[in-house]
Amino acid sequence: MIIDHIKNAENYYNMGDKLASALRWLKDNDATAMDTGKYPIQGEQIYAMVQRYKPRDRSKRQWEAHQEFFDVQYVASGIEDFGYCHIDKLKVATPYDAKIDAVMLDGEGNFMSATSGTFLILAPQDAHMPGIEPLIGKTCDEVVKVVIKVAVN
Repeated sequence: MIIDHIKNAENYYNMGDKLASALRWLKDNDATAMDTGKYPIQGEQIYAMVQRYKPRDRSKRQWEAHQEFFDVQYVASGIEDFGYCHIDKLKVATPYDAKIDAVMLDGEGNFMSATSGTFLILAPQDAHMPGIEPLIGKTCDEVVKVVIKVAVN
């Protein structure tokens, strides 16, 4: 997993053309002014999903990981807590479903706050739990987030 601020996105352009395209799209588009929904970047190889939601209690969330796509998650506005754990440290709760490119997992991991401008690059081995209500002293009524799916192959 990589976590950084969008102002540093150029530092990661050398990680491959697809990831560079995803990061450039984030820098070039104001997600806070966009409607929720799916936006093609390079067909089904790279596409963005603009989301708006209220972070939820951690007990209502579950670990997830993907096989076919990297996730580039970007908090355009708001704050949420975000969980990370290597998949080897978790147990499968729901087996991999190719239709949604996800395996659901149970276990314990590490948590951090993701504020406006934060992006995360998550590889297939990076289980994550996004969209969590902040635990320490902050509340957020709405997060505007972009999840960009970047095909592994």
